[in-house]
Amino acid sequence: MRAKIDNDWSIEQAADKEEIFAINKKKGVAYKIGTSGKKLNRIELLKLVENYLKLNNFLEE
Repeated sequence: MRAKIDNDWSIEQAADKEEIFAINKKKGVAYKIGTSGKKLNRIELLKLVENYLKLNNFLEE
């Protein structure tokens, strides 16, 4: 599952349904957000990653 947050950031949940990443293609970086024991839907992924990016000052409010 991959979803776009904005022009810079996207999120991806690995095929094994556990590892979740925030990806910035412009900067060529990926941050492991965490793991989940289940497949998250697109809304759950977006909320999780947006909160992470805001907390770590990667994304403005």
